[in-house]
Amino acid sequence: MNLMLLLWMVTCPISPFRSLASANIQNNTATFFILAQNSRFDNFKAASVEQSITKQSERLAKRTQVYIPHLDFPEVTGFWAVWTLFSRIHSLTPSEWYIFLESDSHINGDILFDYLQHLNPREKYFVGHGLRDENPVIIHHFYGYDSPDEEQFLFPDSACGFVLSRGLLDDLAKSLGSSSNPVLSLFSIDAKHEVALYIFIQSNVRLLSSPHLFCPTRGSDCAIFFELLILFIGHVKTRWPPLQTYRAASTPTDRAAQVTRGCAGYTNTFTYQFRE
Repeated sequence: MNLMLLLWMVTCPISPFRSLASANIQNNTATFFILAQNSRFDNFKAASVEQSITKQSERLAKRTQVYIPHLDFPEVTGFWAVWTLFSRIHSLTPSEWYIFLESDSHINGDILFDYLQHLNPREKYFVGHGLRDENPVIIHHFYGYDSPDEEQFLFPDSACGFVLSRGLLDDLAKSLGSSSNPVLSLFSIDAKHEVALYIFIQSNVRLLSSPHLFCPTRGSDCAIFFELLILFIGHVKTRWPPLQTYRAASTPTDRAAQVTRGCAGYTNTFTYQFRE
């Protein structure tokens, strides 16, 4: 009996153990990427945004992951250009939606997930708050100068957040892995315009602008909105206990131990007190 089982395992084209493991892997509803600068203050804000996303996801019973690219993917050169992250992102646990935002962006999970559930993640979606050039500009290499007004090129305001579907990311990953794909420059002037142009050239997908959902200011109907947090520097007489580090926290990957996680929430302002 044992010999027959062993022979079946050896000759079976797909390992039974691999099949069981694969069956236990569930796709995420959404994976978030908080684009921030590598500074203590931005790390602090990004960690608070991460905490908010995690709490809302748990309340809504959504499977999500949150990454801060400059901390979680230090091996990726030029993460600020966004498209340079696509290959690395494609290697993560599959997700239906990939959501990019900044350290001063905030989500309303109820509205965001309700909106996304009405879209098919297997199709190619690129959604956000569309910006356009009123006149040709040199930083965008005068792109679209000869296009009629109704075809003006839209690119996302990353502070308001933007979303890529799994179907679109799969398509982009194919182009990145193609030997015929032209070498792209890591020299980035305006990343939000360049990522939109890259997506259009590689997948022929234009940004679907939804400014009522991806908002430059806080609003009751916004899925993601921008709100600048004001920093007040205070001085305390008593010493604080050691702050929790990323390495000690439960995070998708081990982050640099010297980076501290914010321990306070936020409303409209941020209060940060330095130790004595």
